[in-house]
Amino acid sequence: MKQEDALRALREGDYETAANLLETVVRENRFSSDVLNNAYTIALYSAGNTGELADAAFRIGQVYEETNPGLALDYYQRAVYSGLDPSRVRSVCEFQTRSTLPLDTRPSSNIRTGHIAHVIGCFQPGHAPSLYIQLMAKALAEHGVRSTVFTTEWASDWFFNPPGRQSKPVDVEAETFVGPERGNFLERAERVATALRDRDIDIAFYHCGPTE
Repeated sequence: MKQEDALRALREGDYETAANLLETVVRENRFSSDVLNNAYTIALYSAGNTGELADAAFRIGQVYEETNPGLALDYYQRAVYSGLDPSRVRSVCEFQTRSTLPLDTRPSSNIRTGHIAHVIGCFQPGHAPSLYIQLMAKALAEHGVRSTVFTTEWASDWFFNPPGRQSKPVDVEAETFVGPERGNFLERAERVATALRDRDIDIAFYHCGPTE
């Protein structure tokens, strides 16, 4: 009954009531239901309880680290977006690092610099990181170096955002690959990584923060 009351309150826009009821429900089932976890975090966001949202989303992420890393990263994104404290942001970044494939960090004297990749959350006119990449791509082009921009579209169809492309056309001296708009954190990242591998990239710059 409490679960039904909570979801009814959420549908009716009584977000404070929904959040209070859902907090009890998700704790009782040990955060095992993604449907209820999602509803709980949406209720907290809609009620403006960012501090509680950061804490709850972080705890939910911890639950899924071993069984569903992609889902864990989704909730960690919510936590960081909501103002997670620096010490726990550090632990999120460490988990992101552990979730990636090991890299060969040995120095090489055979690295080419003919084709540079720029990975960014989204590409939009007037957007500070986009302006930086525009300038960088132009400067590289003057030295005969090609640039390709890869966007992660991280906020499309995520949490409180509707489906649809974030990026807009930008005048830049580079090819642009717009990332996938659906899928969890790891699925989207893998598609961008595949696109990078398919384009014979020499060096990639990552212009993103922990939420992206």
